[in-house]
Parts: sequence; C-alpha cells; structure tokens
Amino acid sequence: MKAKISVIVPVYNAGSALSDCIKSITDGIFHELELLLIDDGSTDGSGEICEHYASLDGRLRVIHTKNNGAYAARNLGLDLAVGDYIAFIDADDCVAADYLSTLVSAIEENGSDVVCSNFVKLQADSRLLPPHVLRPRTLDSSEAMHDIAQRHEFYWSNVCCKLFRASSIGKLRFLPLKFGEDGCFMFDFLQKSAKITLTDYSGYVYNHSEAGVTSASDTFLPRRFDELSLAAHKSEHLTCENQDIKCAFLLEYLRALNGCAYAESLSHSPDARKKILSLIDALPSDSPKIGGRFTQLLRLYRRFPLLYSALAVLNRLNRSLRAVSVKSMIASLIPMGNVILLESYPALSDSTKAVFDRMIAEELNKKYRIYFIKSEHAISYPDIRNVFFIRDRSLFLKLVKTRARVAVSCNRPIPKLKKRQYSLFITHGAAIKGMRSYSLPRGIDELVVLSDTLRISDSIAHGFPPSRALALGLPRNDSLALPPIDHHRLFPDADYEKLVYWLPTYRRHKLTGEEVSSVRIPLISSKDDARAISTAAKNAKILIVMKPHFADAEACDEYVGLSNLRFIDEEFLDTNGIANYELLRSSDALLTDYSSVYFDYLLLNRPIGLLLSDFDEYRAREGFSVDTDRFLRAGERLYSISELSEFLSRISEGRDLLSDEREELRSELFPSRTDSVSSVLGLIKSRLDGYDESHSRPCRRRTAKRRPV
Repeated sequence: MKAKISVIVPVYNAGSALSDCIKSITDGIFHELELLLIDDGSTDGSGEICEHYASLDGRLRVIHTKNNGAYAARNLGLDLAVGDYIAFIDADDCVAADYLSTLVSAIEENGSDVVCSNFVKLQADSRLLPPHVLRPRTLDSSEAMHDIAQRHEFYWSNVCCKLFRASSIGKLRFLPLKFGEDGCFMFDFLQKSAKITLTDYSGYVYNHSEAGVTSASDTFLPRRFDELSLAAHKSEHLTCENQDIKCAFLLEYLRALNGCAYAESLSHSPDARKKILSLIDALPSDSPKIGGRFTQLLRLYRRFPLLYSALAVLNRLNRSLRAVSVKSMIASLIPMGNVILLESYPALSDSTKAVFDRMIAEELNKKYRIYFIKSEHAISYPDIRNVFFIRDRSLFLKLVKTRARVAVSCNRPIPKLKKRQYSLFITHGAAIKGMRSYSLPRGIDELVVLSDTLRISDSIAHGFPPSRALALGLPRNDSLALPPIDHHRLFPDADYEKLVYWLPTYRRHKLTGEEVSSVRIPLISSKDDARAISTAAKNAKILIVMKPHFADAEACDEYVGLSNLRFIDEEFLDTNGIANYELLRSSDALLTDYSSVYFDYLLLNRPIGLLLSDFDEYRAREGFSVDTDRFLRAGERLYSISELSEFLSRISEGRDLLSDEREELRSELFPSRTDSVSSVLGLIKSRLDGYDESHSRPCRRRTAKRRPV
C-alpha cells in the first residue's frame, strides 16, 4: 500500500529519546505512513536503535549518512519520500496518538497546502505553551507574510508541528544553515503556497534540549550569524510589494545584526567584528529612519566598542538577575530535614495511600517525619507516631514543602523548591481525553505511569518528558489482587446476588471549570431514568452501587431512595472502614466511562460496561490521546438504558462476551504482574538513602496530636 504520509525524522545522537519518538509515531491512530529515519552520522548508537525498530515495522526506512546537519538530512528525506503528504518530526520530540490523523483530516477538509498546529514545549522540567496560541483560520500567502512581518506568529519559524502537501513542496529544499534552516524553508514555502490552514490543536511535544540536534554543538556567535542570514534571506527574497512588510523585514535584519554585535562583544572575536563592520557599512540609506534604536546601537558598536561591550555585560547580568526565583531563594535559606510529604485528594486514598501504608509497615516513620496533606472532607485520620496531617494551603504546609526531602503526589502535584529535593507524581491509570488543563508544573522530577504501552500517551497528556516517565504500575492496583470483601454487610436491606460497581468520571475541568460534556451522569437525565435502571437491576438480581466523582457528587442527590441503584461517597467508605478499591475488587462487573478505572479493572478480567452516550461530544470537545478503537475494545459499549439492561442480564446469567478481548488487551498492557508499591517505594528510598543526613537535625519521636476534622 502506498504511504499517504511520509514522516521525515533526522537523527543525530538522539539517545534514549529516540525510542519514544519512533513509538509515538508508529503507535498512533494513523497507519498509512512511511517513516524515514535519516541517521546523520550518529556516534551514540542511535543508528542501531533505528535499525531495531525497522526490523519490527515494515513502514520504517533507515538511511545512514555522514554528519552534514539537519538541513541535509531533511533534504535527503524529501528526495526519498513517496507519500502524498510530508511531516517533519525531530528525533527527541513526540507526537500524540491522533496527531497525524488530525492534521490529515484538516488538510483534506480545507484543501490546503499546509496545515499548522500548536505545540507544547518542554524545557528542563516544565511545560510551556508557545507565546502565541494559533487562532484557527485559513489564509493566503500575502496574509502569511503579514503574520510573519508584523504579528510575529510562531507558525512560520519551524517545519515541525505541520503537515505539508508533497506536491506543494515540489523541488523546494532546505538551505545549508545550522540554525534557522526551518525559517528559510517556511518563508519560501509560504510565499508560493496558495492556502495555509491554522488550527488550535496541540499534539506535538517539542523537547527543548540538545539531544537529537543533527549538528555538533555550536557557540552563541555562529547561531547569531545564522539568524542574521535568515533575516537577510527574507529581505532579499521577498516578492510582496507592501512597503510596511518590507520595512518590517529590514527592521528584523537590523535587530539580528545588533544581535551579532552583542554576541561578538561578549566573545571578542576579531574576525566576527570585521564582518559585522562591513555589514554595517553596507546598510541601506533608509536604515536610520527605520531602525531607530538598533541603528543607534550599531553606531555605538562601531565608534565606541568598549562602551558597547560594557553595556552588553550589564544587559547579560540584568537578565541573569531577572531569572532568579524569589521563592527559590527564600526556600534555600530553610534547611531540609528528615521530612516526607504526601498528597492524595479528596481524602486519604489512592496510590499515595498505598505507598504510605507500606512506609508505616516498614517503619520509615521512625526515621522520618511524614506529613500528609489533609482535605476538607470529613474523614477520620489514623494516630501514628511521627505522622502528621496538615491542612491544604496552610502557612505551615508552605514551611513543610521547603523542609521535605521527598514529595509524593497523585492528584495535586507538589513541585520541588530546591534542587536536592525529589518530587514524584503518580498518574491516574491512563489518559484517554486530551487533558489540556492537566499539565504538570515545573519542579516534578519523575512521573509514574501504569504501563509501558501507555507511557508516551500519558506523558504527552501531562506535558511531561517521556524519558522521565517510569512504567512501574500503580500502587493502588496491588490491592486488586487481594481477596474480596463481604459487600452484603454494607447493604443489608438490599436483595441481590451480584454487585456491579458504577464509577463515572467528572465532566468539567477541575482547573478551568469548562464543561467537556453536557451530560452529568451517563444514561441518567431524570428520576425516571434512575428508576428504570434500578428496576432492570432488580429483575437481574443485581445491586448497582454508584460512587460519583467527588467533585460531581451533587449531580446524584435527587436520585436517592431506589432499591437496586445505590449512591455512596467518601464518607460512606470511611464510616464502614473500607477503601474504594476494596469494593472495586469485590464487584462482579464494572460500569464506567472513567479511563483510569477502566484500565485498572482490566487486571481482574471481569466484564466492563462502557457508558459512552456522550462519546461523540467528548471527541468533539476534547479529542482523545489514544486509539480508542484499540484500547476500549475490552468493554461493551452501552449507549442506552435498554443496552444496559441487556448487559445486566448477561452478568446475572454469567455470560461474558468479551473475555478473550480483555485477556488480549491485559496481556498487551501488563506483560507481567509486579509489586507496584515496592517498586515505587524503592524509588523513593533510593532518593532518601542518597541524602546527606549530616545537614539535618535528628527526628524527634513524638505522637501526632489529634485535631478536629
């Protein structure tokens, strides 16, 4: 089959990030592609990694060349590509599962020459959106030139996060630059293209690091000269006659020339100064009128180089001071101690609770003070030596955050404040929705995910480098392997033989408050709907127990009082002394649209009913980060109360339609059963063992004071 998309990936010493890049492309929803891996003279084994994946997937082609730079690698890819469309992806970047499918749909729907998306930028340990988020629209070449010259839109400056029509590229190729070759290519392409489509979709993750760059490391000054070459290329090759655009490009050239002067004044290169002076002499006569401040600075550079150099040093010092975080400076004055900080929300639950229980079992509280962030929910807290429960957003919590050696969170991330601290975030199962508002903040060291198969999609959803995402399994899931509890004692007035647990997800963003669906609880829009479901469950001798998402519990207040449809909350679990996953492992089947619980329940290989009455609405509003046809095939899709009734009847009769599919998917996601709690705790203890305790005061043994909740 002819490839519809040719994906060109230049590879140069990409290291461990290369595997994640390749897998994110090949595991995506779109399959009609060829992946051209251009090994640009790598010396770190990247070429062998390419060959390994090519042996597993016939869609991959590996071409080995000597190191010539990114421009040469991409040009070779263009010469070899056979697809109708061209996509460029860097070797240390990743794309979402629906990245290619979303862009190809957009370019075909609009008949465009190129379609552009937003990207997510990962810099060190932080997620950053681009400075200008694209406004969805379609424009022509003249409008694109206006955007480049006067709006300074970012979409023109790189070839990544785009899909090109191959016929529109034609014989256009990259110029031999180490920096800015993307900009020259895009400038030439946009000038001759008839139709450009911009989208507000963000499915490209740009890893801002040196890994994967197809040229050896360069100094600051050569980069400035390449930026100058880019500015000169735009001024010299502009075909538009608009005077405002011409002036804007001349101003950009003057700014780039001043950048070269600034870099030379810091590096003191005689050859570079001679070249810059010759370019200043060749400036057009109208430069002073257009350039203003930049022209004056260039005059100062020519006449008083020592003064210009002094100003450059002061400017660099000012930038360094502005980059200093006041919060980090204050935190650095407070010494760290033998302190571990834990978080779970809304209560003492989830994966962090499982880690906490093991810490207590191994008596870590004898060596460390353990602080657990307390929510506003009315639950009881244990009285354990050296374990303290502190209120969220309290002043004392701010102090504890500066003292903590390790912080573990699983809902509300706890970023570290000092370099020697360690912050670990544990995910919720797997991310199916786009999760645009769930990105992790700066200061998270590592991310624990459920499965290696879902590691990249989870990383993209959380805006986190896949190289620091660890597939250790989720500690809370270890409890699923324990024996079931007697759930009949929890509902003594109910007449039933089997129990079905219903766990719906939340249909608003916690951070933005934006609705992702008009449905609050699937299939239930009135008391009549709830009564019909209860009757169907009663006829099947089944009790349905629903625990709404804690942030959406009020949605079910009006449906209480039914015989075989019961509603519980955190207070119910706490009063009866059970945990959510104890009831989950004791159920005979699961009803959910909650991806986290769906993937967890696969470990039990019991029937799952997926309530997807608003599936299309979710897709339209959020999009999905995984191939839903592939990963949701283990659940029966239920779109109506009648389909739910049939599902309950099959559960009652012991008929299981998708047992083989569940087992196949479970084997794919979880190749082996591991002790996740031990894996995560071992990771934490290794960080604690590496801590120099001579800088901290010994832990005083005392019993926590009980405080009213």
